[in-house]
Amino acid sequence: MNEKLEYYQTLLFKRENLQKEGEFLQISYLQTFGELLEERYSLFIECVKYKKMLSFCYARKNAGLSVFRREMETFLEEAMAPFYEKLAALTKIRNEKLIEIPEMELFRIKKLYRKLARMLHPDLHPALCGDFEAYSLWNKVRRAYECNDYHALLEAEILAAALLEKREGTAFQIDVDDLEEKISELQSELDRLLQEEPYLYKFLLNDREAVEEKKRELLSEIEDYRNYLNALKREAETLPVKED
Repeated sequence: MNEKLEYYQTLLFKRENLQKEGEFLQISYLQTFGELLEERYSLFIECVKYKKMLSFCYARKNAGLSVFRREMETFLEEAMAPFYEKLAALTKIRNEKLIEIPEMELFRIKKLYRKLARMLHPDLHPALCGDFEAYSLWNKVRRAYECNDYHALLEAEILAAALLEKREGTAFQIDVDDLEEKISELQSELDRLLQEEPYLYKFLLNDREAVEEKKRELLSEIEDYRNYLNALKREAETLPVKED
């Protein structure tokens, strides 16, 4: 294996470790602050709902039109749908989306998936039986295949080759197009991962005083939203809404 390909493998493993750590940090962050975050966002969208309601009613009133409850509720249901979707997804860790691809690309994906299945099958490679690293890599392959992610499968092929070489001493010839460009892109991705959430949660979660300060901050914001919501509700009670 040439030096550049070996370095590319190293970067891929580093990204795998960062992503795993990021998933753990995301879970830890939500376990620590999730209840407060959800309460804050619930109050926020209720404030948005009442503001939109008021805006709708005043616009109708200024136009000399009556406000009917069913019409208002239909408007609010459509306007608030994105907010409620985000609320429902607040504690979701990963959201994988299927990639639409042409038929030829799908053929390439299936072919590479079958190759990876042979590379990682424990019956063909007894040294991988019960190997946690091989198990994790196979899960990565399955996710990539389910999402039609050819690029992720190519990366998994490199990782699988490195794993087999380490476990069995088996050398695989791997050809990577535009290797220098891929190395540069991967380095940039690693730099970005280290500078954004959830990796940045690491510094917050490791500081007990910072955690308590974050909780106080969230509680203060919750109280502000609650007071604002009550004011909006009082104003909404004065609206001349007619029943259908």
